[in-house]
Amino acid sequence: MIIDVLLLLAGLVILIFGGESLVRGSVALAQRLGISPLIVGLTTVAFGTSTPELVISITAALDGSTSISFGNVIGSNITNIGLVLGITAIVRPIVVNSSIIIREIPMLLLCSSAALVLGLDSWFGETEDHFSRGDGAMLLLLFTVFVYYTIKDVIEQKSSDKFLEDAQGSVSQDIQPSWKIIGYIVLGLLGLTYGGNMVVGSAVTIAVSFGIKEVVIASTVLAIGTSLPELTICTMAALKGHNDLAIGNIIGSNIFNLLLVLGVTSAITPVTVPDKSWIDLVIMLGFTIAILPMAINHQKKITRGEGILLVCGFVGFIFWQTIR
Repeated sequence: MIIDVLLLLAGLVILIFGGESLVRGSVALAQRLGISPLIVGLTTVAFGTSTPELVISITAALDGSTSISFGNVIGSNITNIGLVLGITAIVRPIVVNSSIIIREIPMLLLCSSAALVLGLDSWFGETEDHFSRGDGAMLLLLFTVFVYYTIKDVIEQKSSDKFLEDAQGSVSQDIQPSWKIIGYIVLGLLGLTYGGNMVVGSAVTIAVSFGIKEVVIASTVLAIGTSLPELTICTMAALKGHNDLAIGNIIGSNIFNLLLVLGVTSAITPVTVPDKSWIDLVIMLGFTIAILPMAINHQKKITRGEGILLVCGFVGFIFWQTIR
C-alpha cells in the first residue's frame, strides 16, 4: 500500500511536468503553423491526452473486460466536463470563442447523442444493451468526418478563419525552432503517458484493496486517472491564459474518446453496457448539454460559479456511483 501511494504521488509530479512541456510545445506549434491553439487542442493535444483511455480500453476489451472499456470512456467524458472543465473555470474563467459555439460543441453533442442511441439497444427491442462491431464502424466513420473537417480548417482557413480571429491575440509572436517544438511535445506526451499509467495503476490497486467493483473502478478511479492529463493540460493552459487550448483539449478529448476509443474498441469486440449503466450515457449527454448555455451567455464565458456547479455535479455523480 505504501509503495502504491508513493507511485501515485510520483505519477502526479510527472504529470505536472509533462503538462507544462506539452502546453509549451502546443502553443509553439500553433505559432509555427499560423493557426489558433484551439485547432492544436482539438487534434494533437486531444489525441495525446486520450492515449491512456485508448490503451486501457483496448487492453480491457482484449482481456474480455468490456465493462472496464465502457466505464473508462463514458466516465472519462463525464470527468472531463464535470471535473476538468469545472476546475479550469475555477482557476480562471474560460472565454469561449464563436468557433467552439458554432462547430465544436454541436459536434460533441452529436457524438454523445450517437453513443446514447447506439448503446441502448434494449430501447429498440433487443435483449442486451451493447456497442456492436457495426456501431464501432459507425463511430469510426464519424471520427473520419471530424478529422476531415479539422484538417480542412487547418489547410484552408488557418489564422484567417473568421471564427478564430478572436483567438489569435493569445498567441505570442516569438516562434520557436522546430526541433524545440518537437522536443516539448514528445517530452510532454511521454510524461503524460507514463505519469498517467503510474497514477492509474496505483489507484486501481488501492481501490481493489478496498473491495470496489470493476465497473465502478472503471467509471470513477480509472476515469479520473486517465483524465489527469487533460486536467493538467487545461489548468496549465488556463494559468498561462490560453483559453482556446484548454477548452479545445476538453472537447477534442471527449470526441476522440467516443469516436476513436469506443469505435476501435467496439470494432475489436462488442462492448456490453453493464446493467443499469445506460444511466451513465444519459448523464454524459446531460453534462455535454450543460456546456452550451454556459458558453452562449452574453459574456461568452464559463464563469467560476459555473465551474463550481460542474464540479458539484461531478461529485454527485461519483457519490451515486459508489452507493448504487
